[in-house]
Amino acid sequence: MTHPVLNAVAVCVLLTACQQPDGKAAPAAATEAPVAAAQLEALKTQVVTLVTADEDCSLPEGMESQRTAQTIDLGGGDAAVLVVCSTGMADQWSRVYVSQGGAGPVHTPLPLYRYQGAEGWQTWESMSNMSWSPAEGFAGSTRLQATGCGEGATWRWRNGRLELATQWHMDCDAIGADGELPDPIQDFPTTPPTEQPAVIQPQV
Repeated sequence: MTHPVLNAVAVCVLLTACQQPDGKAAPAAATEAPVAAAQLEALKTQVVTLVTADEDCSLPEGMESQRTAQTIDLGGGDAAVLVVCSTGMADQWSRVYVSQGGAGPVHTPLPLYRYQGAEGWQTWESMSNMSWSPAEGFAGSTRLQATGCGEGATWRWRNGRLELATQWHMDCDAIGADGELPDPIQDFPTTPPTEQPAVIQPQV
């Protein structure tokens, strides 16, 4: 049987090991430092090189200057680049590339719960009118040029993957006679809640 005095001594030893010399508790481990600016710039160069060489992201002659790229510190040592893949008359379609812990950038498709009448989970390679902000995360939308009716979504980087945060669409058949757009309809989050799937089949 363990002696109670020995138990008390062991506790004292453990507490002493967790104290600094001045008797104050040791600080918690520091969080991961922000990704260095030089590392973000190098990552952007890598991604632009990858996208430029991808035939699915070819831009019309003379429009390469529109291939903008934004670097993003996702926290925890992860970083992303939001880069224009293709461009049209009124919008630009962008991709997200993610580098985890300093590894090489990987194209990360965008998960969607319901899109253009298709039910269930799917992913898209890119989205138009993409942006990123600390408050909203990644955001994108598509709109009909003639009416402005559209649909869109936002995404967040969490637990080492890109997750769908919100998704909405408009009923384009409900546009008013004066062109007034209907209120957006929320597709995600759902009620009751729908969990993020571990694996999503890519859009065919």
